[in-house]
Parts: sequence; C-alpha cells; structure tokens
Amino acid sequence: MKNTENLKNADLCRRDRNEDRPTRILSGRLRSIARVIRARFPVAVCGVLSFALLVATIPAFADSDLFVPPPESSTPAAISQTDGDIPEAVSEELDFADLEAVPEELDFADWETEDDASAREDKNRLESSLEEADDASARDGRDGDVSSGSALSPAGDGSADSNTPIIPLEGEPFTITLTEGGGTPVQGSTAMANDGDYYYQGLILYINSATPMTISTPTTTQAIIEITSGVTANLTLNGLNIVVSVAYRSALNVNNAVLNLTLAAGSENTLQSGGYCAGLQLTNGGSLTIGGTGALSAKGGAGDGGGAGIGTRSAGRGGDITINGGEIHAIGEAYAAGIGGASQSQIGNITINGGSIIATGGISGTGIGAGVMGSGDNITINGGSITATNA
Repeated sequence: MKNTENLKNADLCRRDRNEDRPTRILSGRLRSIARVIRARFPVAVCGVLSFALLVATIPAFADSDLFVPPPESSTPAAISQTDGDIPEAVSEELDFADLEAVPEELDFADWETEDDASAREDKNRLESSLEEADDASARDGRDGDVSSGSALSPAGDGSADSNTPIIPLEGEPFTITLTEGGGTPVQGSTAMANDGDYYYQGLILYINSATPMTISTPTTTQAIIEITSGVTANLTLNGLNIVVSVAYRSALNVNNAVLNLTLAAGSENTLQSGGYCAGLQLTNGGSLTIGGTGALSAKGGAGDGGGAGIGTRSAGRGGDITINGGEIHAIGEAYAAGIGGASQSQIGNITINGGSIIATGGISGTGIGAGVMGSGDNITINGGSITATNA
C-alpha cells in the first residue's frame, strides 16, 4: 500500500515538474541573459537593459498558457455610501492659464521729458548714421600709429566719415550765423564740392571754410562737429551744448586742421565726447587756439584709456594747444590729462597766456601735459589763473 502511494506521489511530482518546465526554462534563460549583461555593461546600463528586457517579455508571457489570470474577486463592484459622504476625487490640477497675467513692466519712456525724448532721438539718428558709414573711408587720414580695429580705437580716430549717409533732419541741430554782420553763411552740399562754408551729413556738421561763424544749439544735442582736413576754421561758441554717448565719437574734432575758437561773452558751452575721445579733440596733428571770455566745459569720454578734456584721444596724435582766455574746465578720463594727451598718445606744445583754467586729469593722468605712456612737447605758462590736479 505504501509503495503504491509513493509511486502516485512520484508521478504527481514528475507531472508538476513537466508543467513548470516552460517557466523554469524561461527563468533560466532570463538569468543567463542577465549574467551576460552584468558582465559586459556598467551597473546603470544593466538596470536599464534588464528593465527593457523584462518589459519586452511580459506580452509573450501573458499570451502563453503559463499565464493564468486570477479568479474574479468576490469583492463587490461598488461600495454603497454610508451616512458620511465619501470624499470626492482630488480635483484636477490648477490651470495657471486661467490666472491673470503678470502685469507688464512699467514703460519709463512714457515719463520722458521733451528734452529727454529729443536727446534719445538724436542719439538713435546719430548711431544709425555712423553704423551705415563706409569704414574704409573713415580710415583715410587715420593716425599712422593706430591700426584699424585696434582695441583702443576699433571705430577710427574719432573723426567723422565723409561718406556717412545723409539722414533727413527734423530741424537743424545747430544755429549757425556769420560772426560779422549776423548774416547766414553758405551751406554747401558736400566737402568734395567745396561749395560752401559748411554742410550737414546726417547729424555731423562739417566746417568747410575760414569764414568766421557763430554756432549755438537750441538744446543739448548728440550731433557732432568736424573741422574738415586742411581748413583753418574761425568759430565762436555762443551756447553750444554737445553731449555724445556714442563711443569713439568726439563732440568737436579738429582733424588735421586749425581751429581758432572764441568763447562768446556770457556764454556757457559744453563739449562732452563718447568713449575714448577727447571733449575738444585734435586729430592727426590738428592745432587749437582758444580765446574770449565765455565759459567752456570739455570732458573726455570714458574707457580703459579715456580721452583728454582738451587734446587727444587714446593713442591719438595732436598738435599745439594755445589758450589766451576764457573760463575753462577741462576734465580727462582714465590715464588722460585734463589738457594735453591721453594714454599712448602724442601732443604738441601747450601754451597758456591767460584765462581762468581748471584742468583735472583722470586716474594716473596729469592736469596739464602728456597722458600715461604718452609723449608731449613743451608746456609754457605765461599768465592766467590755473589749477591742475588729477582724480
């Protein structure tokens, strides 16, 4: 009897093993593949590949006879509500698009005064004028010791480009009259034609003759003045205010020319240049003489090597400066003199015969003289009240 029962039990075990054989074969193969993966790939990759393999085998396993779905649950399909209501499902996530948009930033342009708006428009027009200029023409007459595109002067020597496109003006930025008699000087068309005392090209005023002229501005402007190369100009400033924020542009540039400048009695004048340029600038050996009894504030543009108040730009080359009168405040930027040279520049003789002068150099600059790593000729003081300091 015992032997019969033992044979029955052994037969049942064999049948169980045979029925489980596909499962055991599949499990063995999976373990073999897992061992190969672990041997050949890093741990992180193993985890990813093993998971992918498991996902890939589930559908085949589910379709086979090995998978037997569990019996239907005897749990009721629905649970009847009790005295207390069952809480509703968690509401959907908030739709932030329904929330009010964050208010836009305040537009401070709406707060501009008329002067602010006018200055901004002048700046935009000047920048457009300069951006469209032919850079090759701007390099004509450049200082011989400064190459195009240098770190100190990527846009040139501060002189205006003779090919700058003419941009229509909404009223001329300068008021120009004949100094003698108060008439109107002749407005020319271009410098090449040499057919007038002055002409406009965009927001650049070119002085084209020796005719004595008086210049003023109705309001502060970013328009600039250029003394045409080879000209001996005779100008009187009577309330001229130029403040430039465009780098490498000088408020008043004497480009290989001569300027005899008179400060009208009782007038206040401002010349403030863009980065690296002198407030009242001498380029390519240009020379300057200042007289009169009015006031002049000349400030160089900022930069790693800024411009002098009156004199040269960074790495520029200027001629002689003579001051016979006027109330002058000249302010140089970093490494530049108040009156004289800027960094790595050359300046000629500086002679002061009179006037009330305050010359303030920038960091490491001198009040009157050469700039840092620059050179200059003689400084002669024959009279006047002079204060020379540095920052």
